Amino acid sequence: MNIKDCFETVCRMTDYSVVEFLEEQAVECVPTSWLDIDKRRAYWPGFISRVRILKCVKSRLPPDDSWKLFAVRVIGTAGSVHLSL
Repeated sequence: MNIKDCFETVCRMTDYSVVEFLEEQAVECVPTSWLDIDKRRAYWPGFISRVRILKCVKSRLPPDDSWKLFAVRVIGTAGSVHLSL
C-alpha cells in the first residue's frame, strides 16, 4: 500500500465521530467535520425530524449558521455511520 492509499484509508476511518453530548447526556454519531477545531464542541442541526437529521449525518452536510454548538466528548471514530451506530 502506498502513502496515498494509507492516507485515504485513515481519512475514511475518521469520517464520523461518536460523541457524547455532555449537557444532554446523549450519544450520537456525527460527521467529524461537525466538530470544532479542539473537538470539544459539535454542531447539531435544529431539525425536529430524526429522518432529516440522519440524512444530514449520512451525507456529511456542512453545518450552516443556524446550527448550534454543543459541548461534547469524543468517544471514538468510524469510517461509516453503520460502523459507529
